[in-house]
Amino acid sequence: MNFRKILYSAAALSFCATSITFAATPSIKVTAVPPTGSAGKAYDRKIVPSMPYTPCLSQAEIPKIFDSGLSVENHFDQFTFSITGKNSDITDPADGTLDYDLYFFFVNFGGSGTGFPDAQIYAVSRYDPFTSTRTGVHIELSANASSINATTGMLLKSGDFSADAISEIIFGGTIRMDGFGLQQGTWMAVSILADNTTVDFTDASTWVAWDAVPFILGLPWPAAGATCD
Repeated sequence: MNFRKILYSAAALSFCATSITFAATPSIKVTAVPPTGSAGKAYDRKIVPSMPYTPCLSQAEIPKIFDSGLSVENHFDQFTFSITGKNSDITDPADGTLDYDLYFFFVNFGGSGTGFPDAQIYAVSRYDPFTSTRTGVHIELSANASSINATTGMLLKSGDFSADAISEIIFGGTIRMDGFGLQQGTWMAVSILADNTTVDFTDASTWVAWDAVPFILGLPWPAAGATCD
């Protein structure tokens, strides 16, 4: 899925919740993986084996790869981001509603603005600002953590959960990171479980569980004019 299309249109989310154990200890785990056949998967063993990476190269720019029969079928710069974990219903088990909201962010350490493509934080949300409903997918842009909207910026509101188990693939599949001018550099995928009425994104003590995974688009640091095209 093209990241630019995600910024401006709704897309399907894959959400699966199974097993109901409402007193579970809250937990979150985030993974970022370049899919088999993608440009990043072809390069990760050679350049940065300890961190998910994609070279931000077009098909025309990628050189021939000869590596023990390795076949590269798709040269696009892709990642699959997933979240697993547990929500809980400890504060009021009788109400049948889980306690915490689930947030997911793409963080661009080279960003300092409030708009695309130089925002620092991209919050992935189900809130549709045009209809004021939670029926689609929207990206909320922020210049810093203090400007994140805790009320609308969550991926899953506590009332959206049908069970405590979390198994979420962001946007339901792979995400293309190339072709639309995202800044190159080290990014991070972050997920947080918190109560939207008390969360402070500048204070981790207000989060009940969280995880973060870095990934590299092209260069390991921001550089003027270096974009993932």
